[in-house]
Amino acid sequence: MLLGVFDGFNTFFETVGVQIIKCIAVFVIGVIAIRIIKAVIKKTTSKSKNQTLINFFVSILTVALYVVIFYIIFAILGISTASFIAAISAAGLAIALSLKDSLSNLANGVLIVSTKPFVEGDYISIAGVEGTVKSVEMFTTKIVTVDNKEITIPNSQIIADEIVNYSVRTTRRVDLDVYVAYGSDIEKVKRVLLDVMNKHDMIAKNPAPFARLNKYGDSALIFRTKAWTSNENYWTCYHDLLEQFAVALKENGIKVPLNTQEVYVTTVKQNDCINEVVNDN
Repeated sequence: MLLGVFDGFNTFFETVGVQIIKCIAVFVIGVIAIRIIKAVIKKTTSKSKNQTLINFFVSILTVALYVVIFYIIFAILGISTASFIAAISAAGLAIALSLKDSLSNLANGVLIVSTKPFVEGDYISIAGVEGTVKSVEMFTTKIVTVDNKEITIPNSQIIADEIVNYSVRTTRRVDLDVYVAYGSDIEKVKRVLLDVMNKHDMIAKNPAPFARLNKYGDSALIFRTKAWTSNENYWTCYHDLLEQFAVALKENGIKVPLNTQEVYVTTVKQNDCINEVVNDN
């Protein structure tokens, strides 16, 4: 009886067991090979400027290589590769019907990496989200906001929406509105604002800074200022000008208004009210 059991084990390991070991070996070697291929691609393309396209290609290649691994495993197990291909085709059709939105995201991902409205590292505003592009993947794009939140947006939503790319240009304009009290000397205000911008070493001299009266507000004269700077210095200039405008206006005796409301109170004497009632009667 024991001899029969051992014979059964031997038969199992000589047939099915060998196939299982081969399948495990193929899977392990395949996974290791995929990781090596991905590492080699990333290393050889590390200096490329188009990392977005490379990462997108790597993600598609990874899926394709896993399909090849399972194709080989099916062949080892004796499953007809024709059946495997038919099953993949049928599954592909079912997936295409049930995941049409995902396929749309995939197609739009291809559009993003080919048309390049933005690349990884760009600072953009899209679909109500503003931040730095972390990666463009097969179905989604990941953005990291300034407060370090990672937001994932479907690629189809990105293509359908307006994209504002703040990084694509080397320069950017800082636009600020400055409120001063009615009665202020307009020429003096312009001179003070221009002087602040002209003295800032990060503000470009050409195009020259701009300061003009732009609007009559409810309780203030509103001046519009415009100054050009390099993209990386935008926020530094933005906050510097806000602070320096306030200091310069105060030093030059130009008042910054506060919202006020005038209330008029009329007092009426009691005897006058009585006489008015009598006269009416």
